[in-house]
Amino acid sequence: MTTIIVDRVGNTNVFNIIENNSVSNPVLVADESLYSQTDDDLIAEFLEELQSIAGDIYSVAEMRSGFDETPFTGLSFPHSARLRQAGYSFYRQFFPESIQSYIRETTDSSVLFHVAPPLSVIPYELLHDGTSFLLEKFSVGKIIKGQMVRDTEILVPTRLNVLIIADPAENLEWARREGETLFEYLNEEATTNKINVELIGGKSATKLALLNALPDKDIIHYAGHFHFSGTPGENGWVLYGDKILHAREIHNSGSTPLLYFTNSCSSAVTTSSAAGQWHTHFAAAFIQSGKTSYIGTNWDIPDSRETLAFTMDIYRNILKGMSIGNALKKARLNRHENHKPNDLLWASYMLLGSPDNKLVEKDSVPDLNSSIIDTEMVLSRYPYPIARSYANLTSLPVQDGEENFRDKANALFHLFSSILAYLGSLILANYRFMKFPRNLLFDRRDTFSLLENTFSALASIRALKAFPLAPNLAEVLYRHKDNLYRIYEFEKKYTEDQLQSADHESLIISLEFFLESILIDLDFLKHYGFYFITEPGHRQLSLSGTEVFHTITDILLPTQMHSDTIHELLDKTQPLVGHCVFYNPVKKTFLDLSPFLDLQITQDESGKNNYRLVFRDIPVPV
Repeated sequence: MTTIIVDRVGNTNVFNIIENNSVSNPVLVADESLYSQTDDDLIAEFLEELQSIAGDIYSVAEMRSGFDETPFTGLSFPHSARLRQAGYSFYRQFFPESIQSYIRETTDSSVLFHVAPPLSVIPYELLHDGTSFLLEKFSVGKIIKGQMVRDTEILVPTRLNVLIIADPAENLEWARREGETLFEYLNEEATTNKINVELIGGKSATKLALLNALPDKDIIHYAGHFHFSGTPGENGWVLYGDKILHAREIHNSGSTPLLYFTNSCSSAVTTSSAAGQWHTHFAAAFIQSGKTSYIGTNWDIPDSRETLAFTMDIYRNILKGMSIGNALKKARLNRHENHKPNDLLWASYMLLGSPDNKLVEKDSVPDLNSSIIDTEMVLSRYPYPIARSYANLTSLPVQDGEENFRDKANALFHLFSSILAYLGSLILANYRFMKFPRNLLFDRRDTFSLLENTFSALASIRALKAFPLAPNLAEVLYRHKDNLYRIYEFEKKYTEDQLQSADHESLIISLEFFLESILIDLDFLKHYGFYFITEPGHRQLSLSGTEVFHTITDILLPTQMHSDTIHELLDKTQPLVGHCVFYNPVKKTFLDLSPFLDLQITQDESGKNNYRLVFRDIPVPV
């Protein structure tokens, strides 16, 4: 990485270059200098031109917001050309010829601008060298002298703690969707040994709740309105009821994440030049450590599907192990190459912090904890049939002998049967939901038939390039397909008494290994709901974990606590009363599992309700 240091005295900019952690002037020849002169009014006009371009773009987009989303080809506005022209003109004025030559010739892939505070408002990534924007050639970041201190080493965490704050003012639909989509994606991407995600939004995102949640997070993602006051410490995030979480309050919370990612539009009227500076001033007010990076925007961005898609592209790149700067660069280039006419979303983002900082290391030393089953998690958060069978297995006494082998083998095969029946019911319910013409059978008593029909249904779903309601489910089933059939063969030999005594120990070891591997990979299921619909509405009986954890609970996400969603769930649950369902809270979609399993409720002599969840023992056509 190359660091370009820029000091400023009056209207004079003084440059230095750091390569490989040593200060040098590798581009200087005789009689050349590292000085330039740039007047404040030129900087202001440059920022105003960028704001004007962005304003024109998003005004057109807003005028078309009520129409279809096809590319706008009826008129052509030269916004990209204006952006290039402004970037090139300012580039030639700001950088001395020696620095321009260095930028043209360097093979470094990332550049960090370490700048004096008056120069922090310049979006260096949008400067154009006559051939390309700097953001096309480099991963670009900037830090502010005297306000952001660089750390010597940044350790990549083995487990990411993520806080998502989405639409706390409850008036930005796509900000809410952004938070929910990111929440679902991160939960699907890794087990809780790798990523722990907390979602807060709407009325639940109070000042106190956020200040309690901010510390000890590695990523803090905010999607909502921004309040601009003109005073850095008073800038902040807009909460419900027009309350403001100020930058000074964020600073005092002690929060020092590796990344702040803020997708915001300004909630206050500002001058065009000020609007381009608010993210830099806001971030600088509470970023005190060089380990913290900040992704924000150079101007107001729309609350839209496109913003959500661009954001998700950045996170996908980060979780592939890219540096933050490279993840942003790849998303920009992808957007730039595939954008609609006059779409400048790719140019809207800036990075405060080193572009080489990473959040995830790929191909590093394996995390052994990710291969250890979390017993308490299975017993409290996994679907009831699986949790119940696992509880029976873990409660067996430790003893030797044939009787112990039989008890252990029976418990392991029962766990296998419960896992297969539950996963099979999910896949076949998806198949039924999608109305495929071919009938398949759900026959819990015939393990081979259930395996064959489950994978047949899954193949049909994938052939349509569709995904089950829990997208990771397909991947997990295919990953463990061979082992599921192996367990079936073990069970067949066991029930037919074809095993020798010498094979008993290896059988138990193999079963434990296969089943624990499957359970570890099913960690994502705890982020979905398994409910018995007791009455129409958003409060239902949770069937996650063993009986002791079952309770009437609110099935809404924190971002969904408003009347529209409550009425929507009232309508959707009306025909499902008395049924067991699988529920995707982000998509607000129910899978009716009643054809495959049933909650049988009885009363004892005291009048207390008791219930038993059973899979149907008769073949069910799907």
